[in-house]
Amino acid sequence: VCSDEDFSVVSVSELKRLYNGQTVQIQEDWVIKGYVVSSDKSGNFFNILHFQDASRGATEGLQIELELRDSHLFFDIGQSVFIKLKGLYIGQTNGLFKIGGVFTSFGNRSVGRLPNSVVFNHSILELNESMVNTLVRIDNVELKGDEIGQSFSVEKEETQRTLVDCDDNELKLMNSGYSDFQAQIIPDKMGAATGVL
Repeated sequence: VCSDEDFSVVSVSELKRLYNGQTVQIQEDWVIKGYVVSSDKSGNFFNILHFQDASRGATEGLQIELELRDSHLFFDIGQSVFIKLKGLYIGQTNGLFKIGGVFTSFGNRSVGRLPNSVVFNHSILELNESMVNTLVRIDNVELKGDEIGQSFSVEKEETQRTLVDCDDNELKLMNSGYSDFQAQIIPDKMGAATGVL
């Protein structure tokens, strides 16, 4: 079943207005769009992703704390990302606004790392040509209906299957006929697909 959730896209400044001096949980079905400007590839950033409100001429930025090692494999510099905000927390540390999970220390709530298990429940990546040859994860997709019941690939042949999302966008999935999962039957469920773009 495809989700029919409706989200409102908000700006960084609108989101910051929620902050009232204390860490607060976001209750609204909001999404924020940003452009990634940091990378943990060199080790300078750890479990933090910085993004800004425009690809060029940005006026505001924000950071999200993630419990995700090697996040550069999923969130590359310059890439656009949508973050579903409902259930996340917004707070401020040393004048910096950040969103993420929550932890409590000495009775005070603070923004902390978003657990690895839910990172991709809150992020939506837009695929683009600069991401070719990178590892991507795409949520809420299924194999095309007429391919259900078939194997992932024909034995000893490169086989093309088709991923479809709720808006009928299609992405071709290439599988090797020599893979160890070649004979497995394509699932008839919706879920996440991870692979090299």
